[in-house]
Amino acid sequence: MKYDLTRLEAVAEGDKDFIVKVLKVFITEVTADIQKMQDAFESEDLLDISKLAHKIKPNLILLGLDQPTALSVKIEKNRLRPLPLPILKNQLDELQALVAEVVVLLKRDFSLV
Repeated sequence: MKYDLTRLEAVAEGDKDFIVKVLKVFITEVTADIQKMQDAFESEDLLDISKLAHKIKPNLILLGLDQPTALSVKIEKNRLRPLPLPILKNQLDELQALVAEVVVLLKRDFSLV
């Protein structure tokens, strides 16, 4: 899974420290929010899952993560037209795996802990 920092770099206007701060927040917050989505799934809280999917979407877009963004949109809309729970679980698991892959790359590429 590749990321694309074009949007982030445009917002940062050359400020490398800002980029690193945003990436650190992405790693911490998006990872935590996806775990919260998994926890909400266990209690079948579709509203909370939808809200969290909506919350992480701008961060996914900012890093040019098209596939995770598309999954986030599907998960967000699930509240309106619920899918069978196994399908939703697969979507959550895929989103978590894709973001985890990007986190590994970001940590490696920017020497982040």
